[in-house]
Amino acid sequence: MGYYIVVGGDHIEPLATTYGWKQFKEWAVTLPLPDYFDIVHLAEHAVGENLADLVSQLEAAIKPGSPVFPTVEGVREIAADLADSVREGLRRNPESACAFVSDGMKSDDETEDEPL
Repeated sequence: MGYYIVVGGDHIEPLATTYGWKQFKEWAVTLPLPDYFDIVHLAEHAVGENLADLVSQLEAAIKPGSPVFPTVEGVREIAADLADSVREGLRRNPESACAFVSDGMKSDDETEDEPL
């Protein structure tokens, strides 16, 4: 099972394995506020609303020499993929108001084990 990033409701890309998302969240919640608010918010709530800021914060965090540079390579890869996916979603639809992280399952009980 893995996680997906959904931008604007119609741009969906694979993001991370369950373990990878766990590692990303563990790193993200250590980031200083308010500088990395949008990353922390996405990690804690699986929703991001300030998408351009989210991309900027991700790029700054994974830039070599950054004081918050992730030590785990997989976390760096997820952060880079997340920035790319959100950027692409915004390119496709500049009006996209939010992004969210999903485990790919629908919420109603009648769609048991049916992916998005």
